[in-house]
Amino acid sequence: MAYKDGDSTIWSKPIKVTDSLSHTPLMSSIAVNSNGVIGVSWFDNRNDATKKCYDMYFSFSDDGGKSFSNDYRITEMSSCPDIEKNAEAVSRWKRGGDYHGLKTDGQNFHVVWPDARDGVFTPYYAKITMAF
Repeated sequence: MAYKDGDSTIWSKPIKVTDSLSHTPLMSSIAVNSNGVIGVSWFDNRNDATKKCYDMYFSFSDDGGKSFSNDYRITEMSSCPDIEKNAEAVSRWKRGGDYHGLKTDGQNFHVVWPDARDGVFTPYYAKITMAF
């Protein structure tokens, strides 16, 4: 987070969003609901030794970004797009595109992503219900 102090821009210290140390989060998205809860979603390959398959993960902060929850796996099955049916798409977009979507309806979060669990890229959707 940055703020201005005269002519200088001052940044806060980075805050860790994910609880895993064994992977690199890919293509993250962020949204803030009407209660000030910050939601972050990303692709993550921690469940695949080849690093070719990925899952969608989500974490949130209810204290203004000072800390984040444990990671929550959103996908039920990993997406493994690196197959012949997807050869043309994967040659350009390794995860089915350049982004995924995360938004809020005020209270809950909604995420949409490209997923190839069935062999071809298909849009998938999940609603993340905030219980507080």
